[in-house]
Amino acid sequence: MGFLDIFKKNSKSANDAEAEMGETRMLTVECLADILTGNEMTEAKAMEIPAVAASVEYIGNKVALAPVYLYSKEKDGIRKVENDKRVHLLNEEPSNLFDSVLFRKMMVKDYLLHGVCYAYKKMVGNTITELVYVPPEQVQKTWSDNVLDRTVRYWIQGKEIPEYQLVRIMRQSDDGVNAEGILQTNKSELLLAYTQVLFGKKIMDRNGRKAGFLTVQDKLSKEAFEELKAKWPDVYSGQKEATMVLNAGVHFNEMSSSVQEMQVVENKKYDSEKINNLFGISPAILNGTATDEQEINTFETAVLPILAALEKGLNKYLLLEREKKDRYFHFDVDTALMGTMEKRFNVYKIGKEGGWMQIDEIRERENMKKLGLNHITLGLQDVLYDPDTKEIFIPNMAATMKTSGKGGVKIDES
Repeated sequence: MGFLDIFKKNSKSANDAEAEMGETRMLTVECLADILTGNEMTEAKAMEIPAVAASVEYIGNKVALAPVYLYSKEKDGIRKVENDKRVHLLNEEPSNLFDSVLFRKMMVKDYLLHGVCYAYKKMVGNTITELVYVPPEQVQKTWSDNVLDRTVRYWIQGKEIPEYQLVRIMRQSDDGVNAEGILQTNKSELLLAYTQVLFGKKIMDRNGRKAGFLTVQDKLSKEAFEELKAKWPDVYSGQKEATMVLNAGVHFNEMSSSVQEMQVVENKKYDSEKINNLFGISPAILNGTATDEQEINTFETAVLPILAALEKGLNKYLLLEREKKDRYFHFDVDTALMGTMEKRFNVYKIGKEGGWMQIDEIRERENMKKLGLNHITLGLQDVLYDPDTKEIFIPNMAATMKTSGKGGVKIDES
């Protein structure tokens, strides 16, 4: 080792220390200040807000309903890859403790609230054997400040994890390392809604009674004061069935406005709608009055972007490098959109009559036994054109027409 190598080694150590300090600064300046002032918005607090919990549950359920498949680009078109272990992990059993529904719902919750979701790939060689869900708070990381060539190191419970084994999908980030979810980007709105939840709880604890104080005209005797002090909390809180008679000269003075005066109900409804909008959800969806158009619009704004992000993440982390040029994962959104049996059957009817769905394809979607009917329904009024042979077939006339290069048509009825 030469003399200059000593400085190179020391320089690398300095960069590592600087990377570690990068995360420390973020924790102390941003997080610690919120903790000390009581303005920290945590996942636990957010999930106590009914509108947040309902929105996360709705999106998570929709994502969980959409099966994901692996497709391959072949010379003769797109082919679905059958019997792939990764597809089974994503649609059935990602790990021994999680099924696919719970796995996806947890990933969606983290993606929305924290801005990032993690999964650890257990591998044997190049084969992925399990996808283990990892909560964001269990992942520690350090990174360099080099914008052009940033390096990141990850730890889970003190064990360093190779970067390629940690699936990470981000909602929003300025540097590709630190993500921002709704807990960070919309903290003020969530804190206001959480304060209203606490306020409502206090009102219920007092059975709707207003806050106030007692005044007396004359000084109470020690016995009267002690009796008032002992009985008043039980009477005022409403926790016990108790009755109390105030002595002469003792008066209760209200300090706060009533629930109606403060328009708590109206404000709560307004804030709930604002929170629904943060998730891209129409309020009518959650109260059961949504139209078909509102359901489709909500799916496009609240669910499709997450499915697209998940697809990109799956393609990046679950495919081998040699597979990435001609294979890709894709969610079947039709399953999540069809909804009721009546809606599904109407879609099938349109697809069958339009000639782009076969009977056995429909039966397979409904988990029914195939009948071996592989034909496509066509009407006599249809005209079929083959772009390869430049031929037009008219079933109603039992005639074939060959188009010429000059736009002419030659009829062959043989």
